[in-house]
Amino acid sequence: TRHSAIFSFKSKDIKRGTPHPRGRAKMPDPNTWHVTMLGEVGANAEGPLPFIERDYTPISSALEWERGRCDILIKVYNDGILTSWLHQTCQSMIENETRIWLSKPLRTLPVPSLALDDGEGFRPASILLLLGGTGIVALPQILAHREPYRLLGIATPKYKQLNCPIDLIQSCREDDVLLLPQIEQYCQEGMKLTAKFHGLRNYTLLMTSGG
Repeated sequence: TRHSAIFSFKSKDIKRGTPHPRGRAKMPDPNTWHVTMLGEVGANAEGPLPFIERDYTPISSALEWERGRCDILIKVYNDGILTSWLHQTCQSMIENETRIWLSKPLRTLPVPSLALDDGEGFRPASILLLLGGTGIVALPQILAHREPYRLLGIATPKYKQLNCPIDLIQSCREDDVLLLPQIEQYCQEGMKLTAKFHGLRNYTLLMTSGG
């Protein structure tokens, strides 16, 4: 939209880490994740250093991260130091490969509880997601845990998969509706009679005036 954009990044750094560490008899721990972006914006009011950092949740999968790709949906604010700088340097990023630093993946929420204070072995019977604005970026990561082997490249026991109905209420400005094609696909997946616990069961969109 005219307020938000998807920024795509590539990395050849073999030390970029993974959202789901595993190997040497260690099983992957299912979770949602985020990264910290560091941009060299120059002199700014936030501190003496020429850098600004912000946390973002990628809309691309953990599997894509492991392959060196990352897509981040970002709302660009005119007075946002990092986002405005990122938007203004888009062209130079293409021509001159401007360097932007992304941290190793950081754990956000455990799966399947999706709660910071998750009880041991808690498994929800159903999930209601209330996502506003760019908070919708959490959706692709959450739904990927319905099919972790195919979508994330990890094997997790069924009791740690999101095998329950998921409903979504999305709230946003009428001129900034995000990820709508993907949400339509999730709804279609949820309507398939042969696909138990895939996609979304119900979806409600609440729009406010763009003003």
